Order: sequence, then structure tokens, then C-alpha cells
Amino acid sequence: MFLINGANEKRTVFLQRSKKNAVIVFKGLTFPLLVIIAWEMAAYFGLINFYFLPSPSKILEVFTNMFSSGALGQHLWASGKRLLSGFLITVISAIPLGILVGKVRYFSHWVNPTLNFLQHIPPIAWIPIFVLWLGINEASKVAVIVYSSFFPVFLNTSQ
Repeated sequence: MFLINGANEKRTVFLQRSKKNAVIVFKGLTFPLLVIIAWEMAAYFGLINFYFLPSPSKILEVFTNMFSSGALGQHLWASGKRLLSGFLITVISAIPLGILVGKVRYFSHWVNPTLNFLQHIPPIAWIPIFVLWLGINEASKVAVIVYSSFFPVFLNTSQ
């Protein structure tokens, strides 16, 4: 009798927590769902320019078409290769440089002014420069990834 009674109490507590969690999830989803519904309605009634912001249903349609045709996987694979190659270049360059700056004071005084200057330039500002230097190809895209990931890796290694 004791085991059954204890199990019922645990089940009651579990159900109460489940209901509370469901209410929290519902409250958290309410606003995004309302925004999506309003967006769909605004697109349906022509209040939003289709070329500026397509409707959620059109986005879902294109997503399913790209997924079923395999184009989405192909593009994700290309982006993943860029990301991995950019991060690999970052690791190869930023970790040794970070170790040198962290251990050798003379080297730190020599390199830090330049790196401090470059660190404060947003990665998006480098996109036109990389495109001019490297062209519109994989190299410029990887260069933006390297620049974006270099300073976090370098600073965490040097300190």
C-alpha cells in the first residue's frame, strides 16, 4: 500500500510540473506565433512587398522544395566546408600566435598594437575589401570566417 501511495504522489507532482511546463511553453510560443500570423496576413493582403519580405507560407514552400530536391543539402555542405576550412586556418594561426603573445613579452609588445587596431574593425566591414583582394569566390568567404573567428581564439589563447 505504501509503494502505491508514494507512486501516486510522485505521479501527481509530475503531472503538476508537466502542466506548469506546458503553460510556460505555450506562453513562450504565443508571441512568435502571433507575429508569424500577422506577417502571413500582411503578405496575403498586400501590405508587405513580396520581393522585400515573402510570406511565411512561401518561405516554407521554397524550403520544402529545396529540401526535397537536394539543393538545401548541397548548399549546407558547401557552407559547412567553408566554415570548417576557415576555422581550421584560424586554429592553425591564432593558437600559436596567442601562445607566443602570452609567453613572450617582447613579442607581445611588437604584435599587440596591430592586433588591437584590427580587432575593433567589424568583420562585415572587411567583406568589400576581401572581395576586392580575393575576388568573389571561396577565398573571400573563408577570409571573412577566419577574421571573424581569429580574435576570440587568439585572445582566449593568449590570456
